[in-house]
Amino acid sequence: MHPRPAGQDGVLGVEPLHAQPAGGVDQVAGLERAAHGIAQAGHPLPAVGGGDRDVHAQGGADGVDDRAEVGVREHLLGEALGQLVDVEGLDRRLGRRRGRRHGRRPIRYQLLSRAGAGVGKAHHSAHPSSSVSVREVPPPRSTRTRVAGAGTAALRRRLQEEPGTGEVVHSGASAIYVLLRHEAGDRVVGVAAHGAVHVPATIATALASLPDVPVGTPATVVDGVLHVGHLAVAVDRLVPTDLPALPPEAADRLAAATPDLTPVRDQLPAAALDALAAGDGDAVEALLGRGDGLTPVGDDVVAGWLVAARAADRPRGAVAAGVRRWAHRTTTLSATLLVDAIEGGCIPEFRSLLLALATGRDVDGAVARLTAVGHTSGAGMLLGAGLALRP
Repeated sequence: MHPRPAGQDGVLGVEPLHAQPAGGVDQVAGLERAAHGIAQAGHPLPAVGGGDRDVHAQGGADGVDDRAEVGVREHLLGEALGQLVDVEGLDRRLGRRRGRRHGRRPIRYQLLSRAGAGVGKAHHSAHPSSSVSVREVPPPRSTRTRVAGAGTAALRRRLQEEPGTGEVVHSGASAIYVLLRHEAGDRVVGVAAHGAVHVPATIATALASLPDVPVGTPATVVDGVLHVGHLAVAVDRLVPTDLPALPPEAADRLAAATPDLTPVRDQLPAAALDALAAGDGDAVEALLGRGDGLTPVGDDVVAGWLVAARAADRPRGAVAAGVRRWAHRTTTLSATLLVDAIEGGCIPEFRSLLLALATGRDVDGAVARLTAVGHTSGAGMLLGAGLALRP
């Protein structure tokens, strides 16, 4: 699916959010024309490289009235261009002149961290060591792109109610995972590119690929928005997460469509699999953390069991308690997904399997799509579902 023109609801990037509110284009264009006239006046600015480190602040504004006037004009042009603003040039255009200090013309300037940011200490005085024009100043590097996303209601609520900080723990073209630290416990939140597996802890986007964000990059969650690298992503559209009630014949339907899962079974203790089928919480200790990857295959089996048992209305308290007790044995991402599974959270392919088992339609197709997920993740979930539905 190709993205359509932006809409008001910002649906999964298919109708992404506007970067500029309606009517703002004409306003920005007018400010750009004003800045163009200032640039052509030829008034110099201090050299730019490391921000305030390139020039030495020498004093405040020349009077309260001037400070207010300069602040307004700097703020307007700074918001539109995200650049240094030559206040002296503005004054000349208005037929005013300012005094000289130590025989050299002081230049007041403002450097916004990003377009549209609020202004803090906007006024400084400095003597230029070299000159550049307004249009030679590069745009700020901290500007973030607001990206529309889709996710679960639980994830959106968590982002809104639990602001925090963390860092990137996994980064790739298809998914970026951030470890967020909270007093209640660490959790992982991810951003997924179009076509990537949409696990419950991630925000799905319509981006073809994600930008390169090094592991260790700081990240924050503020007002329900995840800020990581140059991305600002939120859950703008909810995805369905309700599970169907499985009838008794679902077990036979699944058994008839299940392929050979020996490669998965061989990685796990047979006794632990039998114990899980019986709903024994002690099985969790032997399964969590077994296998390679961000979500070990033993974890996938337990997650599949939890969600399928919920759909089949089987008692699952003992297994859920085992997950909470032994979650430290696995990766933080996998532990997050297991806690989501206790509440019925799963990938769309697993939910589609449960819908097929409930209706009896296209069970073979649903099984094939699930087993295509990951190297063994989908197969592990399928095995867990079979154990949960075992008579």
